[in-house]
Amino acid sequence: MKERRTNCGAEAPEAGEIAAHTVRRIREARPLIHILTNSVTVTDVVNAVLACGASAVCAEDPKESAELAALADGLLLNIGTPNDRRVEGMLRAADAANRKGIPVVLDPVGAGASEYRAQILRRLLADIRFACIRGNRSELAAIGGLMGVGGAAGGDAGREESAVPSRGVEASSPALADEELRALSRRLSCTLAVTGGTDRIVTGGEIALCSRGTPLLTRVTGSGCMLSAFIAAALAAGGNDVSSEERHRSVCDAVLTYDLAAETAEREMCLFGHIGTGTFRMYLIDALSR
Repeated sequence: MKERRTNCGAEAPEAGEIAAHTVRRIREARPLIHILTNSVTVTDVVNAVLACGASAVCAEDPKESAELAALADGLLLNIGTPNDRRVEGMLRAADAANRKGIPVVLDPVGAGASEYRAQILRRLLADIRFACIRGNRSELAAIGGLMGVGGAAGGDAGREESAVPSRGVEASSPALADEELRALSRRLSCTLAVTGGTDRIVTGGEIALCSRGTPLLTRVTGSGCMLSAFIAAALAAGGNDVSSEERHRSVCDAVLTYDLAAETAEREMCLFGHIGTGTFRMYLIDALSR
């Protein structure tokens, strides 16, 4: 694919039309999203999926995760609160989804925070095909280190210390350069959604930028988790047999739509004199539902 940089429509007058079309597609398709996420944000993630018109099931036990994944239209894996049982459930669910061509989204929460998370990501990245990986800059840099992409790998991607250290799930640095993001996308054959500040959606040589949203998104736990679920719903609404260009467009539209919903939530909060972060969380889910 020719390397180029585009805009998600974030500055164009048709941004609202893109958002309306994205949600309309999800509501018409009503995809079932199998969610294996962390225990901190699971309620908000499910509510976000329901708000946009999809439906959700959460089944992490290895005894049933594969069976239910095979019945779903999309799968979200989130490693925010990992344990061995949950990871085994993820691997079985993702294997079933891959065999049926169901899009799988990975949210590598806290990637680089511990060697345990690095081990989990090595297994997932080696065994599973992902349609999209959505994370902040430091999380994608940690994945780049594990895959030998970027300066963090230090030329020895096999060593445990090659993974980029992280100070937590909200970390904002370090970051991969655009050419490194392109290389990582090609290496994993998936779309990368790098969010925070100016969002970057990367598929092979294509990089789309989105500069919408609000800083309030960084002050509410689960905002990234909800976005990952929304991306899974948008991909599932597009069906299984899609080109990389169509997948790229779906992820771009999902990120833009979510950022516009966040702007709407902030604007309505200010209008009614509500300024707390807990209220923003409620307004955000409301905005997605509309």
